[in-house]
Order: sequence, then structure tokens, then C-alpha cells
Amino acid sequence: MFKTLLSSPTVAFQLLLSSLVINILGLTGAIFSMMVFRRYLSHGIDSTLITLTSGALFAIIFDYILRRVRFRTVCVICVKKWRELGDQIFSKLLSGEAEILLRNNNTANRGSLDRLFAQLSGGIVPPILLGLLDIPFALIFLAVLFLLAWQLAAVTLIIMIIVIALMLIRMGPYARYSENLQEANMAQSAVINSAEHFETVRLINAGSFLHKRWHNRSGDSRVEKYLFENLTDKTSTQSMVIVILTTIITIALGSKLVLAGKLDVAGMITANILAAKSVSMLIRPLQALPTISRASTAFQRINVFLSVPEQIKGSARLNNYEGYLELEDISFGFPGGKGPLFEHLNVKLKPGAVLVVKGRNGSGKTTLARLLSGLYNPRRGSILVGGSDLRQLDAEWWKTQLIYVPQDPEFISATLRNNFRFLTPDISDNGIMELLTSVGLESFVRGSNDGLGMMLSNGGGSLSPGIKRKLAVARALATDGSIVLLDEPMTALDDEGIAAIQKIISSLISKGKTIILFSSSDQVPPFATLVIDLNEKPTPMIMSVKGNIRG
Repeated sequence: MFKTLLSSPTVAFQLLLSSLVINILGLTGAIFSMMVFRRYLSHGIDSTLITLTSGALFAIIFDYILRRVRFRTVCVICVKKWRELGDQIFSKLLSGEAEILLRNNNTANRGSLDRLFAQLSGGIVPPILLGLLDIPFALIFLAVLFLLAWQLAAVTLIIMIIVIALMLIRMGPYARYSENLQEANMAQSAVINSAEHFETVRLINAGSFLHKRWHNRSGDSRVEKYLFENLTDKTSTQSMVIVILTTIITIALGSKLVLAGKLDVAGMITANILAAKSVSMLIRPLQALPTISRASTAFQRINVFLSVPEQIKGSARLNNYEGYLELEDISFGFPGGKGPLFEHLNVKLKPGAVLVVKGRNGSGKTTLARLLSGLYNPRRGSILVGGSDLRQLDAEWWKTQLIYVPQDPEFISATLRNNFRFLTPDISDNGIMELLTSVGLESFVRGSNDGLGMMLSNGGGSLSPGIKRKLAVARALATDGSIVLLDEPMTALDDEGIAAIQKIISSLISKGKTIILFSSSDQVPPFATLVIDLNEKPTPMIMSVKGNIRG
């Protein structure tokens, strides 16, 4: 964060200069006290008191103005940094590589990101950053104290070194407790997420199991929170003791110096103010360690996403693309997996071909669909679209060339109309209704008070599986793309829905679309021209309708 604060030479100069002036003005109270004791109380001239008070008030007003300007400057930088960081994280979350990471990394999941964001935002705040920025300027107060009485300056320096040592010692435990607390909170959140599936919990009598797990996880969370708060309270108490001891030691040693004639009472009082100021400038960051530690832990977790390599973004678009597709030595496996889901997969599809990809659950059908859609990148090999590598093509253009129905369709929390227009902005309401009618949902939409304006909340979670499937098919058809990817298209459909989908597939075949159908069934549709069996590992078997060919 300090790199951000000081990245611009102009801003860095302004911050450092304003911090220097602010901390010099911070001497106002000490100098005012000393001058009142030495000049006014010894002579009793009111004009002297008025002059000293006016000067002190002017310095205070100037100090206030500078502090407000500096605070606003840092606020602008913090907001800018937070927006940049948020945009980076959100962009990563929308990438295929980050999705793979989220699916296979227990320490990084979407459910905990809002908590991580909150903790991270707590550390990117002006008061903490300004407190850290002011630390070096504590030497100004120490230097003035040295001019008054080097003995008191030496004692204050020792106390400051103790505070710095305490800060360094506390950093390790704070980091450890922050990590443990975050792990415990994530485990607790996982139990809550499970319990929110109310119907399933009741149907399978999982209430007792979840209650026991909640008892254990919430207990772990409380213990870790207690340890963290105990360390925080211990640090706060020690900070308070250090401040009090600083005053006691300064007054005690200063009194000896006064009696020895090496310091007057005014100097002793001023020295006490300067010593307290020097130490308190280090105490503030020490007391902010809990917040800094939580923010640091959150950033380390979020950095997992930031460290995901950027996907190569192509920009090419093909003119008059008709549906030629080739898989050239494709291999893919998830990080941390036992091995590749498949490898050395080679297939050539001409426009109008109908490929059936079959395999057991978990064999890689949905993963292959995501590879073909451009959501994932292969670990090895290339997907050629009209002879061009898919990674070199414009991703948004490619999505418009697909009629893709995923296995578990989801929707954006927006109106039904908007969910159709993300990929096809120019589609009319009549066009949307025609597609909905083709899947048998005309009465469902017209029966709603909002019609196409109905809200699809929580990814369409309130809709029945069959309705979601039909809506997904209708939405996919809006692109009229050349490549058709249907991942288990008949799942959750009634007889009427199955008939509608079969009619749609026949229509797509007659239009010469390149169709890829993913199915868990061993039955191969009569219209298939090619079959890939993902049950064969690691190299799938490729079969034509006339015979078998080893891929």
C-alpha cells in the first residue's frame, strides 16, 4: 500500500512534506507550555501570554488544515487503490482459470470472499496508513527532547525500541491467529450454507449431524476469536502501561535533573509532553496491529486470485464461420488431481456433424463442454475454430457462435428479458416469446404478472429444474450460432419438454449446425455421426457410426 501512496513523485512529495510540517506543528503544545512557564509566569506580562496564545492558535489552525488536506489526499488514493484491487479480483473471478482454482482449492471459495473483502477494506483506511506514515517523524520529537535533556531522550529512545520490538514480536502471533480465525470462520460458514438447504436437511435427517458440526465449528471459531481478542487486549494493556511508565520515568528522572540544576520545571513538563508524543506515535501502529494483521491475512488469500495468470485474450473474428471445429491433441486435468481427465484427444468436425460425447458421471463431459465454450483452456493442445486457435479469437464473438446449454444452467439476477439480451442485445420481445414458445414456456411467461420483466433471482434458484432447463435452451437458441453444445439437455424435463427439445435438435440438424451432445446414457441417438467415449482413460475412444477408431 505504501508503494501506492508514494508511487507518484508529486503525491509522495506532498505527503512527506505535509507530514513533516504537521509533525513540526505538533511541537506547538510542548513549546507553548515551556514558553508560558519561562516567560509569562516569571514576568506576568499579559501581552506575552496573548502573543504566545495567538501563535499557538494559529499553529493549531494551520495544523488542522494540513491534516484535513493530507487525509483527503490519502482517502482519494485509498479509494482508487480499492477500486483497482476490486476490479482486479472481480476480473479474476470471471475468468476460467480462477473458476478452476475455486473449484479445487478449499482455502479459496466464493462464500468467503465477502468476508475477506471486509477485512481487507479495514486495513486500507487513511487513519492506519497515516499512522504508519508518521512513524519516522517521531524522531523530530526525540531530537527536540535531546536538545532539552539528552538523558530523557536516551530513556525515551529505549522505550521506543521496546515498543518496536513488541510490535515485531506480536506480528507473528497475530498473523497465525488471523489465519486460524479465518479458517474457523470459513468452516462455520460452510455449515451455515449446508443448513440453508432446508428441504434436503429435513428429508435426509441431517439436522443432528449439522447441529453437532455447528457445535464443533462454532466452538472452534469462538476459541480462535478468544485467542485473537486476548492477544489484542494484552497488546492494548501493554501499550497503556508503556505510556504511563513513560510519563512516570520522565517525571522521575526529570525531577532529579531539576534538583541537579540541569533542567528547569518548564523543561521537565515540556520533556514529558515530547516523550509521550514520541512513544504514542509508535503505540498507535502497535494498537492497529489486529486490523493490519486481518487485512494482511485477507490479502494473502485474495492474492491467490491475483496470482492467476492472465488468459490470453484474442481479438480475431472469423467471417462467415460455418461450424468447422477441430480438437488437436487436447489434454486437460484439474490442479491437484490424480491425473488428466483425458489426453491426446483428436477430433475433426465438419459443418453439420453430430458428435455424441458419452461417459459416466465425473468422466469429464461437462469439462469438455467448458473447454469448447472457451470457459477453460486446455492444458495441452489446441481447439481450432475454422482453422484458428480458439485462444486467438475474440471471446465475446465466440460466445455468439455457440448455442450452449450447460448441465446446470444459471441466470443473472436480472429480468428474464435482460437474460436473453446479454448475448443478443438486439433481440425483440416478440423474438424472445417465439423462443419461449418453442420450448413450451409461453403460458408460463404470460401467466406471470411481469411477463418478460419477471426477475430471476439467485441464479434462477426459485424456478423448478424443468423450467430452468427450458429457459436455458430458449436463451441459448437466441444466438443462432453455428456450434451447438447440449450438456444433458433432457435432464429434469417432462414428456412435453423432451418432445420439444427433440424437435429443436431435429431443426438444428436440418439447418446444418455442428452439434455436440453430452450424455451419460450408453444409447447413441440414430442421428449421431461420431461418438467419443470418455469412459476410456486416459485417451478417449472415438467411434464412427460404421466402426471403432482408437483416438
